[in-house]
Amino acid sequence: MALGPSIEGFKSCIHPVVAVDGNFLKCKHQGTLFIATSSDGNNEVYPLVFGIGDSENDQSWHWFFTKLHGLIGEMDDLVFISDRNTSIAKAATGVFPNSLHGICMYHLGQNMKAKFKGVEVHDIFYKCSKVYRVVEFNQIMRQIRGINASVVQYLNEADPTKWVRSHFDRRRYCIITTNIAECLNGILKDARELPITKLVEHIRGLLQKWFWERREAAVKMNTPMTKWAKKKLHHMHLLLVTFVVLHVMTIAPIITIRKNWLQLMVVPFTPLGLSKSGMFPMMYKVVLFYHQKTANLADVR
Repeated sequence: MALGPSIEGFKSCIHPVVAVDGNFLKCKHQGTLFIATSSDGNNEVYPLVFGIGDSENDQSWHWFFTKLHGLIGEMDDLVFISDRNTSIAKAATGVFPNSLHGICMYHLGQNMKAKFKGVEVHDIFYKCSKVYRVVEFNQIMRQIRGINASVVQYLNEADPTKWVRSHFDRRRYCIITTNIAECLNGILKDARELPITKLVEHIRGLLQKWFWERREAAVKMNTPMTKWAKKKLHHMHLLLVTFVVLHVMTIAPIITIRKNWLQLMVVPFTPLGLSKSGMFPMMYKVVLFYHQKTANLADVR
C-alpha cells in the first residue's frame, strides 16, 4: 500500500535514502509488516510503502522491493538502509541494480556489544561510523585495536563500505540508522494486533492525518526553511565564533577550530582522505559561506 502524493513527494523533493524494516503482525493469521520510509525536510518520518507477507525471507523481500520499484522506478543516488538481514541486501541491489545498500549503525553496534561483552568500545564505534575522513577512521580503528583486536576484525568483516560514512560511495545524509522505520513500527505497535484489512485502513487514516497536519504547518511557514533546519543552522551559527578561516588560495581555504588546523581542498584529489562521496561536515560549509559573505580574511586568534 502506498499513497500517490507520498510517492510523488519522495521523487520530487526528498533525499533518496530509504530505511526498510520488517516486523511481525500479532493478529490471528500473523505474518510480517514490511515498511519503507524516508525523512522529510523537517527531519520527520516520511512513509513510502507498506506491505504484508508471510515472513521475512528472500522471496518476500524481493516481492516488496519489486512493488517499490514499480512506484518509484530507477533513481539517481538511491540508498537503502537496513539491519544486517541478507535477504534485504540481496533484494535491494537485485531489484534496484543502481542503488547502494548500507547497514544500520545501531544494529551493528548492538550486535558488537552482544558479541564482545565487557569490551568498552561502543562509544568509540559510534564516533568511527560518523567520520568524514578516511584518516580519522584509521586513527579510531587503531584505538579500538588497542582495546581489543577481535573487535576490529569483526567490524572489518561487516564491511566498512556499508557502515562508515567516510567509506560509503553515496550520501546517506543524517540517515545512518533505521530509526525512522523503527519509529513507524513503534507507532503501529498496537495496530499490528488488528485484522489485516483493519490495519491497512488504520495506516491509511494515519498517513492522511499526518500529511494534512504537515501541509497546514507548511502553509503557515514564513521562510523557505523548516523549523528543524532553522534550529540546526542557529546552533551552527553559535559555533561560528570558535572557527577561524585563513584564505591560502581561491579554492583551498584553511579552517581551524582554535588550535586544531584542518585544510579543506575543493578538488577531488585532496590529500586529506575525505569520504568517497567527497563530502565534509555541514558545519565547515556554513563557516566557509559565512566568512565569504562577511570578510575576505579572518583575524588569527
